[in-house]
Amino acid sequence: MDNQSKNLKEWFKTSAELKDKLEMAKALAKKREDEEAQKFLQDFEERFEQYGSKTLLSEKQYKMLCTLAIAQADDWVEDEETYKELLNAAKEMASDEWSEKFVSDQIELFEKYGMKARLTEKQKLQLEKIASGAAGKEVEKNW
Repeated sequence: MDNQSKNLKEWFKTSAELKDKLEMAKALAKKREDEEAQKFLQDFEERFEQYGSKTLLSEKQYKMLCTLAIAQADDWVEDEETYKELLNAAKEMASDEWSEKFVSDQIELFEKYGMKARLTEKQKLQLEKIASGAAGKEVEKNW
């Protein structure tokens, strides 16, 4: 693979995509107390302020930014036992085909990767919703 540097427009389809990745990477680096990642992101932001969309990123830097933006189960759940309980509750409460497949996929990822399994905050919230029995049930708000 070519490790030539490219400008941001060549790596990201939109500025919103870059912004989302950067915000998630910063939040996760802070949450994980990862000083090396925080330094990398700070250096990137300083270069971005200076060069804007013409900021250059090598393939290695691009991959690092993308990796830093990937949330894992241990970013959202205290410990393995708590996550197992959430997965089991969601499995028991899944009430439709989509929920069953979603929970099954999350269990498979957990069995394969443990607490390092990819899990976005939105996915965690969906698991909690399924586990509570609220998924798939519309609440009547207007009487």
